[in-house]
Amino acid sequence: MKKAKIAKQFLEELSKTPIISVACNKLGVSRQTIYKWKNFDHHFYNDVETHQKQGIQNINDLARSKIITHVNNGDLKACKYWLEKNDRDYSNEKLPDSGRPIDEIIVTICENKIKIDHENQEIDGSKEEYIKFFNDLKKNN
Repeated sequence: MKKAKIAKQFLEELSKTPIISVACNKLGVSRQTIYKWKNFDHHFYNDVETHQKQGIQNINDLARSKIITHVNNGDLKACKYWLEKNDRDYSNEKLPDSGRPIDEIIVTICENKIKIDHENQEIDGSKEEYIKFFNDLKKNN
């Protein structure tokens, strides 16, 4: 096959599957050949970058659709994942000064508050009550 034909087929394949070695295997072309072309042909280099980005976007779209399908089917793990990535109220953001997840800090605060309250015999609230209180507080802010 001529270089132009192989290059065109390679770029089409790369748009579907953005992994150079996979595209090479499907076409029976060596990775060395593709990298050689990339090194010596600036236009081919740019085309590879463009098609690889398109392939990554296609795979990302596919992954999103799978997650949404699982959410629609009631998969709680998929629901949690989606909310953590797309809804600030459910995200596990890190505080800039500590780098610790907010939930971890809330649990630490609850545990410390329980210790102090029990030591002072001021309250006999459970850890779960404090966690619920702080989670409610977090959701309202």
